[in-house]
Amino acid sequence: MVVDKENCCGCGACANICPKQCISMKPDEEGFLYPATDREHCVFCGMCEKVCPVIHHTKLKARREEAYAVRHKDNRVRDNSSSGGMFYLLAQHTIASGGLVIGAAFDDDFVLRHKAVSDMDDLMSLLGSKYVQSDTQQIYKLTKESLQSGRQVLFSGTPCQVEALYRYLGKSYDNLTTVDIICHGVPSPLQWERYKQWRTSQRKNTRMVQADFRDKSAGWRHYSLMLRFDNGSIHKGIAYDDPLTKAYRMELCSRPSCYGCPFKGALRMSDITLGDFWGIEKVLRAMDDDRGTSLVILHSEKGANLFRSLEAHMEAAEVDLNEALQYNGAALRPPQPSERRDAYMKDMTVMDFGDLTRKYCSDDCFTACKKLVKKIIKKIIRR
Repeated sequence: MVVDKENCCGCGACANICPKQCISMKPDEEGFLYPATDREHCVFCGMCEKVCPVIHHTKLKARREEAYAVRHKDNRVRDNSSSGGMFYLLAQHTIASGGLVIGAAFDDDFVLRHKAVSDMDDLMSLLGSKYVQSDTQQIYKLTKESLQSGRQVLFSGTPCQVEALYRYLGKSYDNLTTVDIICHGVPSPLQWERYKQWRTSQRKNTRMVQADFRDKSAGWRHYSLMLRFDNGSIHKGIAYDDPLTKAYRMELCSRPSCYGCPFKGALRMSDITLGDFWGIEKVLRAMDDDRGTSLVILHSEKGANLFRSLEAHMEAAEVDLNEALQYNGAALRPPQPSERRDAYMKDMTVMDFGDLTRKYCSDDCFTACKKLVKKIIKKIIRR
């Protein structure tokens, strides 16, 4: 088993595969899940190591990846999606064929977990980015059972979760389509919990009823973290300034393994990779209206065939993959941790979130002045 935290991505495949069920995923002091083994019942079969996507990371051979800029033709779908609505199209098609869509969704307590949905009403919970690591629970086991029953399955997750699924399955399935995302890294679930508590404490006797990490009411580029509470109040923080997303951008809170992620690169095990098409205004200006454009990378014949079967519902234009990735560095390179990352994570467990933010996320004088000048210019332009 992996013993170094830098080499455990928290995918949970080991806990799913254990024949004696003696591995469970337990949070550490930073809130990230790691496997804990009940040695008394372990039979040392080695299955946990065999399914580990870090220990047995697959070296892929070059294929002809295709890249596309995509927008759903229905703007209402795009408004409820992180970018251009491509995942919605894939999921809608799967559900219409009687299949299962598997992805990350918040439960009633806003804990992020992987789950399976089979109708359009539940699908909405899977849409949109969530900047926190998901608990996969027993999702690989459920996926395998569904595939063996002959059901069509669309599985979505981070690149490490998709590779973990393939290692767990041990064989290919014609009725499985996998989608991974361009992942910048996964922040701590404990940090999200502390942040929720802080925002709720600012509104006494309230409960959070909605969380949208990518509210695009001010545009795709200037999205906000929006929280809605049962007393009708709303918090909306621009991503560049909200304490939670700002700490993420400053590389203060991602999982240790993310900083050496082996799953980066244009080649992926998934059938399809999805992400925001940052830089679309430079690559293909006609596809940029600031409502969100998806970058879609096709890796397999299965993924390409599915994509083309949905072309009637989208605006799509093929682009040069290397040019697209030039503006989407998170697809190719892991993030670099801040020198203050460990100190931030330690203080995060004990400090008031407001004090934590002031200590670690405050702008220096130059940045503060730069932001002020931008605000003044925007006000002048609006007059």
